[in-house]
Amino acid sequence: MGEFRETFDAVVVGSGPNGLSAAVALAQQGASVLVLEAADEIGGGTRTAALTLPGFVHDVCSAVHTTGILSPFFRSLPLGDHGLQWIVPRASVAHPLDAQPAVMMWRSLEETCEGLGADASSYRSLIEPFLDNSEGFFADALGPLSWPRHPGMFTRFGLNAMWPATSFAAWRFQQSRAKALFAGCAGHSILPLDKLFTAALGLIFAIAGHVEPWPVAAGGSQAIPRALGSLLRSLGGQIRTGVRVTSAADLPAARVYLFDTSPDQLATVAEPALPNGYLRRLRRYRYGPGAFKLDWALDGPIPWRDPDCLEASTVHLGGTLEEIAASEATMFRGGHSEKPYVLLCQQSQLDPTRAPPICRAQVDGPRTLGKPANEWHGDGSPSRMSRAIMLMADYHCSPIWEPGADAYNVSLDVALSNDLLGARPLQPRRVLGHLAALKCKRPQRHNGDQAGWCDSEYPNGGSRGRHGTRVVPSLGAPLGALISGAIQPSS
Repeated sequence: MGEFRETFDAVVVGSGPNGLSAAVALAQQGASVLVLEAADEIGGGTRTAALTLPGFVHDVCSAVHTTGILSPFFRSLPLGDHGLQWIVPRASVAHPLDAQPAVMMWRSLEETCEGLGADASSYRSLIEPFLDNSEGFFADALGPLSWPRHPGMFTRFGLNAMWPATSFAAWRFQQSRAKALFAGCAGHSILPLDKLFTAALGLIFAIAGHVEPWPVAAGGSQAIPRALGSLLRSLGGQIRTGVRVTSAADLPAARVYLFDTSPDQLATVAEPALPNGYLRRLRRYRYGPGAFKLDWALDGPIPWRDPDCLEASTVHLGGTLEEIAASEATMFRGGHSEKPYVLLCQQSQLDPTRAPPICRAQVDGPRTLGKPANEWHGDGSPSRMSRAIMLMADYHCSPIWEPGADAYNVSLDVALSNDLLGARPLQPRRVLGHLAALKCKRPQRHNGDQAGWCDSEYPNGGSRGRHGTRVVPSLGAPLGALISGAIQPSS
């Protein structure tokens, strides 16, 4: 590529948190690293912008960072010195139910159990074993498939996580409150809750809420990539925005190429360097459903029927286990639920920089990827909210739809598929397929160069940054040798 006159040890295509994390991990070892980003700002889906009224700042995609604050790699970095500040709420989740107080997931396990009635003991015995060594648990749970470092604890997790969330909740709990709380956490998978392994996400999110309440980033989610980018530059790395890579000809000479992109983008750009079998796997990659998002600028705090809801970073508007399961199943079949499961994030309730001296709420709701928002036929987010608040009609809102299917052409140069927003379909044959195809996660060599995949769609990827860094040790040669050896410019 003509504009690049130097050769790099590594080039990372895409500047999402995983691409930036991989770049930081390489730069920490002394490698010369260049990150290329097509958009004008780094971050991928982790961006913040003024989407509604002047003075209101909204997260474009990711909003509450449940596993970001627990990421082992993030915790190893001085991101606070580069501007990242986590704001932690009193409660991770509020789950309103009709004609009764909201179910609250407080940081305190005991305080949470006080609201679960007859299921307090069962919930406590489910969560408590993972809290003594939560750091070890999340190191295993959030990383790519490998032999766990804490096999006993992870076996306990696996025996519970393998079940469908509906079956697990019905077996584990007696009353609707605990069932609804667990279903709300499992619903973040954007999958039918009768699928195997959907209990896994419910468990991970519930455990996380009792280790570190689900936080927001001060000033907006953009603070996360900005901190990673600042750290990378302090280590000598380079970042160039506004550079769209559409083929191998757009890449500068480098020893290693890492792609924080979708499988399709990797297959298109790196086609000359990848074996046919690997290309077929990439092109057969099965995407899950996506989501759409509605941003509201509100003239005051949401008047929840239960004021405890204002203490949570995330409000699950879905009703009972049965209602959430029905909504997720309808969405997965390509329909729109009459009573959709809605995730509502209250960033401005925690972070005053998000709005003028009034508050705003951000609502995320599931929908089927590929259908425009104007095909929505259900009663929608406002009606779902009206079951849980007092005077919705008195609100003055400025709604803007951000449909995931159109995001690539509108504002985000990423496809907001289910793989970016949650979990891809977790079916046994798919998990076993990932085990059989682990060789695909190793960078593919071509004429002395290597190309690797470090995106969130990387097989069984973990939390933010985790799988971006785990690809680095698999670059085919010791990192010291990679840095000190002769660099073979790409052709």
